[in-house]
Amino acid sequence: MRSDTPEASFPQRDLAAHHAARLAACWPLVRVCSVKVTPTDAGERACAVVQLGGLTPADVRVELFAAEAGEGTPAQHGQLRMFSIQAYDNGCFVFDAGLPPGDSAQPREWMLHVHPSEALEEPRVQYRFRSGTP
Repeated sequence: MRSDTPEASFPQRDLAAHHAARLAACWPLVRVCSVKVTPTDAGERACAVVQLGGLTPADVRVELFAAEAGEGTPAQHGQLRMFSIQAYDNGCFVFDAGLPPGDSAQPREWMLHVHPSEALEEPRVQYRFRSGTP
């Protein structure tokens, strides 16, 4: 029995091309709205609000890095994958990650990267911020 859903009516390569075109059209609209690192009893928690511009959390990979002192590049050992925990009707999604215990009172430089979910390329969106009090 043949299904009349849109996915069933397109050959597989057309679906892949449609998906690639959608991703390409949406990436210029992706932006980081805010990021906050807060202390908790178990360490620290990072929370980022990201406008995905028509993409879904399954289309992206959001990662948090502790930036190395004096360098513009992220510290690879500090990489933390963030996962979506909440969605808003305006296309914004909240991404969250628990951080290992640390001194939240010490200001730290952070980088947030947003990548395509399956690509190993450079991030398409980078956001630098500082946590703690100066």
